[in-house]
Amino acid sequence: EERPSLPYDIDGLVVKKIEIDEEDLAKPRPEKQIAFKFDPEEAATTLLEVVWSPSGAVYTPIGIVRPVRLAGTTVQRANLCNPGIIREMGLRIGSRVIITKRGEIIPKIERLLENPESSSPILQPQVCPACGSGLVDEDSRLYCPNELCPNKELHRLEKWLSVLDIRGFGTALVQRLHQSGLVRYPADLYSLDEEKLLGMERMGPLLARKLIGNLLKPRTLGLAEFLAAFDLEGVGMIVAEKLVRGGFDNLEKLRAASSESLASLDGIGEIMAHSIKKSLIDLKKQMDDVLALGIIEILPAPSESSSRASSVTPATESAVSGKSFCFTGELATMRRSDAESLIRSLGGIAKQSVTADLDYLVTNDPGSGSSKNLKARALGVAVITEKEFRALAGL
Repeated sequence: EERPSLPYDIDGLVVKKIEIDEEDLAKPRPEKQIAFKFDPEEAATTLLEVVWSPSGAVYTPIGIVRPVRLAGTTVQRANLCNPGIIREMGLRIGSRVIITKRGEIIPKIERLLENPESSSPILQPQVCPACGSGLVDEDSRLYCPNELCPNKELHRLEKWLSVLDIRGFGTALVQRLHQSGLVRYPADLYSLDEEKLLGMERMGPLLARKLIGNLLKPRTLGLAEFLAAFDLEGVGMIVAEKLVRGGFDNLEKLRAASSESLASLDGIGEIMAHSIKKSLIDLKKQMDDVLALGIIEILPAPSESSSRASSVTPATESAVSGKSFCFTGELATMRRSDAESLIRSLGGIAKQSVTADLDYLVTNDPGSGSSKNLKARALGVAVITEKEFRALAGL
């Protein structure tokens, strides 16, 4: 009852005793404090328009609503997620709807109140404006299936730079490089030099030299990272790791695999398998062009690697293979992305959070009170230092 009159925003309460019980706090679910969230604030408004926002090859519907005050701000746009949500709720232009802020932050149309007689159907784009291909409606997403679509090209360049952690190439610069025709595919990035970059707006000699240095630094990737960096349709890091763990642990095996064999893997259905197969065919030249430069190398599967035999013994490989690792805090001798790449190359699993099935939490401050450390101790997960991790990895 007092919430609207408070001079600050709150979304819930925690009720507990004044005394701090350290033993109870160390539990995954403390028993001596109770938390609850208030129901999200709601408002009724009218859906005025739906715009389809492109992100790479995917088009996401965004509802434009009559402005309404909600959780401290004026809301005019709300996410509709995908075409299936629109159909499921029966939304039309002119619909009266209930809108909330998920997590007190993200505006979302929650449900339909009514469709007045004056309401009209929501028109959905049928053709990709960038390449003219027919869009595919899978209910959960609307996307352009053309792997060579200009929008997909741009998104792939951004994904490549992000996964490989090539710093300095901001969104605006990548867009200008793509629009100028200098860079269409990942391999084109490596044809850049300082002179070409100096032709870009707001580019000086020092920055150009730094960007080229970042770009031309040799990098070694696991196959899963390589696939994720190429932004294959429907393939992120999780799906890519499933492919590798399923036995398709080098590019040749993956390219030779049938759609049926890919679909037999857990979590990869028939539709996704066909999409992966098509993407591998469409992007074969782009992948080969990148690898031919000699700057990017895909690490061989641990069981087939002869090049690492001198530095990684079979016993060391077995110490990492099949085990899961999560990092917290700063590492002293390597970047976290490089450590995660190493884990994947040795057959291990890199995780972003502490769960009951995690094998190792790696930290240089095992005694800290960070949430990951506390959760690892509560779950009985082994906590090791960076030095111990390097020993397991054979470094």
